Formats: sequence, C-alpha cells, structure tokens
Amino acid sequence: MNKIEIFFYAITQRIVWLVTTICMRLFSKLTVVGGENIKNCPTPLLIVSNHRSYWDAMIIGTIFPFFSNRYLPIAFLAADDYFLKPLFRAFFLLTGTYPVYKGMGLDISLQYPRYILKRNGVVLLFPYGKRIIDENVQESPRRGAGVLVEESSNLWIIPIYLNTTSNLDFVDFLSRRNEMSVYIGKPFQADSEFKKYGAQEITRNLVNRIAALAPHNTNL
Repeated sequence: MNKIEIFFYAITQRIVWLVTTICMRLFSKLTVVGGENIKNCPTPLLIVSNHRSYWDAMIIGTIFPFFSNRYLPIAFLAADDYFLKPLFRAFFLLTGTYPVYKGMGLDISLQYPRYILKRNGVVLLFPYGKRIIDENVQESPRRGAGVLVEESSNLWIIPIYLNTTSNLDFVDFLSRRNEMSVYIGKPFQADSEFKKYGAQEITRNLVNRIAALAPHNTNL
C-alpha cells in the first residue's frame, strides 16, 4: 500500500466515521468507557476485540480522534465470502479492508497486517475471525493475532470489549432502543513471559484480557 492509497483510505474511513457517529447518536445509545486509554497511545498498534455485530469495526473506528493521522486509517480484515457480494466488496475496497485468504496459510493472511505494523500503523483483528454472539460457546480463537504479537518487539496492544447488538431489528433501531457500549482497556506491550507459550496461547491470553473488560467485571 503506497502513500496515495493511505491518503485515500484515511479520507474514506473518516467519511465512514462521520456516518457511523451520526447513526449511533440518532438511532442508538452508545457509551464509551476507558476513552482516556487511547489518548497518545503509541504505535505500531494492534487492536483486539470481541465481535458481535456488523457495526463493530466501524464503531471501533469512531473511538479514535477524527483528525488524527497517527491512528487513521486503521487496517481491517474481512472474511473472504463478503468479497463475493458486490456491495460489500465495493465498501471494503474503498476503505482499505482486505480479505483473510482463508486456507492459504498465515503468511498470506497476515501479509497486509504485517505491512501496516512495520510502517508504524494500526491494525484491528478479531481473534476468532468471525462474529461470536454466544460468548459461552467453547471455541478456540485463531492464531493470527498471537503470531503478530510473537514476532513483534515494539508492538503495542489495546484490548476492547464491545457490548453491541448482534441482530438489529429495524423498528428498534429507529426508536433508539439499542444501548451499546465500548470498554477500552489500557495499552500494553507483550513481554517475554507473555510470549513464551507460543502464538495460540498468546491469542487466548488476549481473548481473556478482552473478556476481563466486560461490564459484569468490576475491575475496569
């Protein structure tokens, strides 16, 4: 991705930022807890979050300052199937979202995130690689986030827990009955102790840090 593409994605993501912010304020009640944790956060930065709603990536984008060149554009990955749908494909291509290339190996899947992080940018990954609505379901997260952490020496990580509505009913959305919230953890760097068990365990640790931010947890 060259400077022209970065500049273009920075513009298109800010447009999405505006539209999402307006929709959240008009048709929803969005609360952000821990917003101070993203102030002056160092880069390169890996954002890891749970994933319940189609809005999640766009909501996360809006918690970062609109005029900040440090954080925007944010690099996203999306499931390959979405790129088969014309509207989704157009949206992703315009906003700097790349496919995960499932089944082609992590070297291919992580090529784009590695590129961004090496250039001191910001990447958002959902550790499970898909929406998980029932958080009690026992399922192993994917190794991608752990691999990025394992191979990086100066990477900062920020966990985010999203309490978002998984299935929005149109009437409910228009009547402002949707209360959603974002819980932002403190940024940290992974030390040797954090990394010593390998990529899969690193990802599990990240998932646990995300879960610890849930609203039922008093240690926010």
